Amino acid sequence: MSTVAEVFPSDALLWLEFGGQYVGTTTSNNLLDGDMEATGTTAWSVNAGTLAKVSPGRSGTRCMEVSRTSVNCYLYPTTAVPIGTVCRLRGWARGDGSGSPSIFDSVTLLWAGTSSTDWQYYDVTYTATGVLGWYVIGSNGNKIYVDDVYLDYQNARLIDNLAERADAPRVVKCGDGITSTTFPTQLSGRRGVSFDGGDYIDIGNINYIIPTKSFTINCLVNNQNLYGNTVFLAGDYDSSTIKGWFISFTSDNKVTLIMAENASNIFYYGAPTSTKFPNGGGLVSVTYNGSTSNPIMLFYNDGVYLPSSSGKFGTPISTLSGRNSLLGARWNSTTIERQLPANSSIKYFSILPFAASPLQIKNLHRRVLKRINTP
Repeated sequence: MSTVAEVFPSDALLWLEFGGQYVGTTTSNNLLDGDMEATGTTAWSVNAGTLAKVSPGRSGTRCMEVSRTSVNCYLYPTTAVPIGTVCRLRGWARGDGSGSPSIFDSVTLLWAGTSSTDWQYYDVTYTATGVLGWYVIGSNGNKIYVDDVYLDYQNARLIDNLAERADAPRVVKCGDGITSTTFPTQLSGRRGVSFDGGDYIDIGNINYIIPTKSFTINCLVNNQNLYGNTVFLAGDYDSSTIKGWFISFTSDNKVTLIMAENASNIFYYGAPTSTKFPNGGGLVSVTYNGSTSNPIMLFYNDGVYLPSSSGKFGTPISTLSGRNSLLGARWNSTTIERQLPANSSIKYFSILPFAASPLQIKNLHRRVLKRINTP
């Protein structure tokens, strides 16, 4: 734990003050292992087939080989593309002389290649509606090869004030679980982000710090209708395996943090909010000491400690590598659910790689309020 009285953006793994301008296209690849140079295939998955990294690649030392074992064989990224995102997809693929590659977004054909063993380039723009997949068109035993894939989010918003750390996520993306409505928008004076009831912010793969290390999560949220509703402040969870983590406001007016490996290994903490959150909001802070044998979680609202109850047994979750987390909602497998209700706003969010002290939490509250109230 840090021993200083103050915490600063440089201390954080992720620090968002939402003062960023709208940016039309993100500048980094939104696919993990898009260049296929990682030694394994964990960033990618396959349906009705097998995967292998083989040499040579189109560039570098490797490419992805997709071998078909049954109908409907396709390669897809383990990290889902947010629904409603306008994407530009570029890359290279080739056939094996018999089978050919085709790319689909759900059931929509984006590009169709030939069975030629020469590398073929594609460059398509589309709006994500489902799973992005590279299909093996042909017969069982046919193969396709994929390399140097780039996915740019055309309507992403880059949020400034990210902590400049080597292990911090570099791109924060906005999206909408209800594609007919708008993305999160800047509040007046650019002092926060408003949500219309279907919005979320993709904060990248932060799961490697939750809960395998100590941490502090802070979020300044406001809404008049949080009470009596179960909505997710942040999270990544798979209800079919009971694995993941999330912070939520629950229907009995509590703020809770749940970390689960499976149905038999769950950490649960909750603190009452009904008498503490004026107007359904405030700066929520949760600290975790990183211990599995003697776990300690503390809740704060606006810098004030909240007594909490807990139910804990077994061990907390292992790292969910390759998956993204959401702010203002949670992933549930491939579904975005329980978004913050309309007229919500988030003005600040951070993750610190240590359990902050009560003094640090108090000073952070003072710092955040000063920042968002300063023109």
